[in-house]
Amino acid sequence: MPSLTRHLFLTVGAVALGVLVLSTACTRRGGNGMPPVTTPTPIAIYYVDPVKGSDTNPGTQTAPFKTITHALKVVKTAGLTIQLNPGVYSTSSGETFPIVVSSPGVVLSGSGYGQSIRKGVFINGSGEDTTLEKQLKAPPHSYYATLVVQQGVQATLDQLYVGTRTPVTTGTFAAVDALGSITANQNTFGAFVRGSGAGGVVVPGGSLSCTGCSIGGPAFAIAAFSIASASSPPNISLSGPGNSVLDGADGFRTDGTATIMASSQTFQTTGHAYTDVLGASASPSPSPTPRADSATASPSASPSPSPTSSGSSSSSQACTVDFGYGGKGSQGGNTFRNAVVEIEVTKSGASICALGNNTWNVAQGTNSFGRYAVARTFHAGTAGKNVTILSSAGGSAVFVGPAPAPTPTPSPTPSGSPSPSPSSSASPAARKR
Repeated sequence: MPSLTRHLFLTVGAVALGVLVLSTACTRRGGNGMPPVTTPTPIAIYYVDPVKGSDTNPGTQTAPFKTITHALKVVKTAGLTIQLNPGVYSTSSGETFPIVVSSPGVVLSGSGYGQSIRKGVFINGSGEDTTLEKQLKAPPHSYYATLVVQQGVQATLDQLYVGTRTPVTTGTFAAVDALGSITANQNTFGAFVRGSGAGGVVVPGGSLSCTGCSIGGPAFAIAAFSIASASSPPNISLSGPGNSVLDGADGFRTDGTATIMASSQTFQTTGHAYTDVLGASASPSPSPTPRADSATASPSASPSPSPTSSGSSSSSQACTVDFGYGGKGSQGGNTFRNAVVEIEVTKSGASICALGNNTWNVAQGTNSFGRYAVARTFHAGTAGKNVTILSSAGGSAVFVGPAPAPTPTPSPTPSGSPSPSPSSSASPAARKR
């Protein structure tokens, strides 16, 4: 019996050892005798090169894609960067226009910006903007664009030239359609754009925040208006470092609903730096096209502006349009020069602040340097080269002047400190002294 027991024990032990060895081998070789499958590290950056790339490549730095169009189809995860190598991205290189950004959090990043357009990234093309046409219930072939950011999508654009070398002959064109939210740094929107209905950026209920950008177009630099499907009116913020140059017949062309902040901007315009001549926000299809009489419209009366002190209520206005100290963050520093009328207001209830170190045409009470030495408020019925407010625009006001004087902060009195005046309840000994 003992011998049989020892034999059984040895047999069981051998089997157990074999199972252990086999299990270990299977684990090391993936469970089926094959090497284990490793999960590839997620790609955080995709690369695109219009000359050396191929859309059959994996999109790595050494094997880049060829087109932005393809890269955007691949990118489905928020927060990914598409790094664009210098070159011209056009139909000749395989792009389909407009290029549509539909995945949230995408970063389109260029290189070589500011050296020259030949050494940078130039997205060059135009296609029918059917997304905007559907939003506005506009007929086909009404709107065109180079780049469209879909509604509800946040995108970042860095160091890009966006526009088209082909003149626009029909409809309205914008290099960028900001239906969604765009954060931009050092870009040129509207590069080489030509045509009577062409502009830099259209913001239909979306938002645009641009630092150090150049935005332009023959008709408008930025057209902003509300649409029914947007959750809020358009919001635009332009700032330095450096000057963003808005060039075109109009700098800002709005329907009066847009929230605007601009500081350290130069408005090189032939029409207006700001005008609210677009259709009302209730209109199903506002049309950002030039209004023939907008530059020559004159109010029926032209009263002199009412001067106010720099510490007046104008310095604390919560202005929807902030060109300086209007509550949106602008410190002024804008240049308004050479337009037919810099700020034109046609709608009632507009509130525009342009305080701070702004430079204007030498007109309507500026000094010889184009500065307003004291704060002034322009009301409905004002007519001039710097500010015109139609007499029909009741309740509208434009505030100009220097930066408001800072409000002194009172020194806090330490709690429990003695009162400087003797109290009637002081002790008899204290009264004696």
